Amino acid sequence: LFGLVFGRLSSQTTLVTLEGYVADEQGSALPGAKINIKNMDTGYAYSTISKEDGRYILSGIQPGKYEIEVSLSGFQTQKKQGLVFNVGARLTVDFVLNPATVEEEVVVTAQAPMVEVTRSEVSKVIDRTKIEDLPFLDRDFSSLAIMKAGVQESRSNAQPGGSEEIIVDGVSNEWVGRNVQRTNIPADAIEEFRIMTNQFQAEYGNTSGMVWTAITRSGTNELRGRLSFFYRDETFDDVNYFINHATYQGAELPKDQWQKPPYSHNLFGGFVGGPIKKDKAHFFLSYEGQLHTEYATITSPLVPKETVDVDSDYHRGLAKFNYQLNERNLLSLRYTLDKRSNTNQGVGGLYTKERAYDFLLTNNEIQTGWNFYPTDFSMNEFRFLFSLSVRDYPVHSPGSYTIDRPSGYFGKYPNMPQRHEEKRFQVANNFSLFLGKSNNNSSKKLTISLNNSSLLTSLCNSLFIDVGLILYSPGKLN
Repeated sequence: LFGLVFGRLSSQTTLVTLEGYVADEQGSALPGAKINIKNMDTGYAYSTISKEDGRYILSGIQPGKYEIEVSLSGFQTQKKQGLVFNVGARLTVDFVLNPATVEEEVVVTAQAPMVEVTRSEVSKVIDRTKIEDLPFLDRDFSSLAIMKAGVQESRSNAQPGGSEEIIVDGVSNEWVGRNVQRTNIPADAIEEFRIMTNQFQAEYGNTSGMVWTAITRSGTNELRGRLSFFYRDETFDDVNYFINHATYQGAELPKDQWQKPPYSHNLFGGFVGGPIKKDKAHFFLSYEGQLHTEYATITSPLVPKETVDVDSDYHRGLAKFNYQLNERNLLSLRYTLDKRSNTNQGVGGLYTKERAYDFLLTNNEIQTGWNFYPTDFSMNEFRFLFSLSVRDYPVHSPGSYTIDRPSGYFGKYPNMPQRHEEKRFQVANNFSLFLGKSNNNSSKKLTISLNNSSLLTSLCNSLFIDVGLILYSPGKLN
């Protein structure tokens, strides 16, 4: 299967674009002003200069907390601190510089929340604070998407499941079999993510539902880490109230009506991140594991009543390395592991042990990125992804026949066993050229994107090549 599509782009889906206007007190444009941007946590720096119409634009900025400094000879240097750039944001920050007879600097701190006035999409950002503070027992960060109005579980806009686009660090995170999330990343490793349900720009596509775009955490100039452990069992579960009541004088009840069923839930993990070289190179490691056991009771009258353990275990890990060679080159490398094991699935009630099957999943994923700024008015973003996903569904009764009766179900499921193997190669290269004309006070962005993905499964071989061209003109910025 081969497809050539115009209009589906993945450029700038997780990074930040900053633009603005530099003027004097009378509102006249100030060309040649130096704009320096610095991440207050990692020390990563970006810079550009204002053009002849006083406008500037910087793209490919990592989300985080920043300070911006604008300087021009003969004018006061102005600095704004504490600016928070969210994932996939396009922000406008203007500056008015006052003349200075001596060297002066004006520092503005405690900025109000930034508003994206150039965006029309309907979206919501789930930031690190919400991921830290809100409870979600399954530790799947995507479950917080329900905080956006119109989202139900993993669906939106009344679309069926699998109609969404899921992007992590600028590359796809979807399993081709059902177009659902391929790799579950530890919640501690997610910096933030954005949910877009309507009116998103042409650079997003491949969806009739919502778009999830997330970015993983990186190390900072401070060494930080945490360990966590959560445990629960049947100790605090209550059995039959009347059996334990001091005044109960009834007949002795069967054991299964008063004995506590087995249950255990162990959730553990941690992360550590910090500098390898201050302001230049950083690392981040995260791990999360779960050991969960509950039970299912077989009640079919055709077999003896029996309780079987149902286990749901997983191990998830992430390792990430970032290195800013200089202001014009930022490199990244990420490895992700997602391993799950669910046993005795499909058993309980009228479904006998012969119906049991297991679900075994192993995802290995490696991603590299390179942001390169050839000039002050252009940027090239390169992404490469390789992932290997193996999903296995072994059955407990491989030689049995499927028998369905009103009072019991025997034999393996008719569509079991199954095995799916997906190999995904994705290469995305996005070149952005920022143009401006002083006569109409507009800023144009020209983006050419080539996205080449090769998908291999047990069902199909697919090659998709997407080429897109966007001409962006936000209009007057000041």
